[in-house]
Amino acid sequence: MKKVTLWQLMMALVAILMTACAGVEDDPGATKDPNPPSFVDDGTRANSTERIQAGSEIHVGLEGCSLRVNFLKPNLNLESGKYRVLVDVDDGGFSQPLTFKDMTLTLEKDGNPIASRTFDNMKDYRYRMGRYGRVTFKLSSKLSIGFEDPTRFSLPPQPGLTIAFDLESAIQCLIHKKTFVIVAPRVISAGDEHSLAVSSNTVLGWGDNEDAELSFDPDLTETKFSSPQDTGISHIVEVAAGGEHSLVLRSDGTVFSFGSDAHGQLGDGDETTVGIRHEPIMVEGVKHVLRIAAGNRYSVALTADGTVWTWGFNTDGQLGRIVQDNKGRVLDEVHTLEPVKGLDNIIDIAAGHSHNLALQSDGTVWAWGSNRHHQLGRGNMTASSHEVQQVQGLPHIVAIAAGNGHSLALSEDGTVHAWGNNSHGQAGQDPLQSELVRFGTPQSIDLPETFKGKFMAIAAGDKFSIAVREDGTVWAWGSNEFQVLGSDTPINGINNLSFQPVQIHTISGVVAVSAGTRHVLALDNQNQIWSWGQNDQGQLGDDRTSDFHVPTVVF
Repeated sequence: MKKVTLWQLMMALVAILMTACAGVEDDPGATKDPNPPSFVDDGTRANSTERIQAGSEIHVGLEGCSLRVNFLKPNLNLESGKYRVLVDVDDGGFSQPLTFKDMTLTLEKDGNPIASRTFDNMKDYRYRMGRYGRVTFKLSSKLSIGFEDPTRFSLPPQPGLTIAFDLESAIQCLIHKKTFVIVAPRVISAGDEHSLAVSSNTVLGWGDNEDAELSFDPDLTETKFSSPQDTGISHIVEVAAGGEHSLVLRSDGTVFSFGSDAHGQLGDGDETTVGIRHEPIMVEGVKHVLRIAAGNRYSVALTADGTVWTWGFNTDGQLGRIVQDNKGRVLDEVHTLEPVKGLDNIIDIAAGHSHNLALQSDGTVWAWGSNRHHQLGRGNMTASSHEVQQVQGLPHIVAIAAGNGHSLALSEDGTVHAWGNNSHGQAGQDPLQSELVRFGTPQSIDLPETFKGKFMAIAAGDKFSIAVREDGTVWAWGSNEFQVLGSDTPINGINNLSFQPVQIHTISGVVAVSAGTRHVLALDNQNQIWSWGQNDQGQLGDDRTSDFHVPTVVF
């Protein structure tokens, strides 16, 4: 098999254009397409980026000289890295229409082939002449990358995995590159005092329901539930539990909300409504959403075009904008949605108590909102700001997390970087050294000398931090209040804290973790959900209301 070279493609283009000019005429009586296909790549699609929900086998199809990716089956396990699908064709000689005899799709990881499939006698893979004399591309064959053991593949639940598809085949595309950033849905979320999870595309909730954050009317049911409750909300791929409200993301890219709407955090667009809503309502003004995050009384959404939208409470600039009424007065509560200025090509978002982080596709981190504890990473500045700025001093980042007053970032090499409030060691430095009570520039967390391996997932709570090592073990640091570090006895004496990560035993195989204010949820590779920490509202879901340090299976 041989590759079609750029020279061959250009010669074919010349030949076809000559044929088009000589033998193809427009029908003067025909209605012209206002947007006829073009054989010249204007550069708008080359090296472009799209965001896709992860979780299924990749089906590769070629249509309209662009690359289409569908996720059809579960279990394509790709570890962190850069992947490419190479398309290699045997042209079988240039003819009209141009037909390819064979095609080979090869999946590479970091430049090394890991799987391939060859398709013989590609009769449907050809070019045809359009009535405008332009070359269009048609492929009717169903193509998919085949694996000998498809059961051993499934995408890890972490954002930032980049799969770059290099297509070297078509005249219109010539050398066409398109990058897809895999956005793994968050199927668990720990809020202030309640918890949410996705099971079979349906939302389960437990914990505090005083403000209907579990979607149940507290006047007719209960104000708290100590075991998972089926909310009946279906077709959901992601959940976000905030302070007193909840967000859920449907598979069609729409967002629904319920719970407290005292500050406009439900996004219904109606400034006259306050109180609580137990029936989910659709958030108005945003669509094609890929990621949601819920802070304390405000909400954030990431759309497929890489923009970030906000609504709700805005006392610290956490919405990324200043909103005024018709009399010029600054509003603290905003019921309408707008994109945050200064952000594009965003692939992940994180909402803390009153500040936000955004991860750009180039690995940079951007922050805005409350900065009382230096959590925006702007050096010694403490003023809160609605203006978005890049966090300086970070390497290429693949994951982010925002806590009450501190921030975390995970770099490509598995190192955790932290900044902001460190009063209890939650930023990974010794808080007994006065200069490290809080700091405004990222620092790599202090690791025990015996620690080996790299971290692959992170989460930030009130005064503690959680990380998952690549071997599936869970590590925590910061305050051990409510036993969130996995110990029922004080750590380091009366201080009851650890600024270095300590392993939480009795749990392994973890692939995702979520930190609430004072409790933790974890998802393992068997799709079991675990919990530990504070439990006064039943937020651990084990049918009790007492705190516990040993991770326990919820379901």
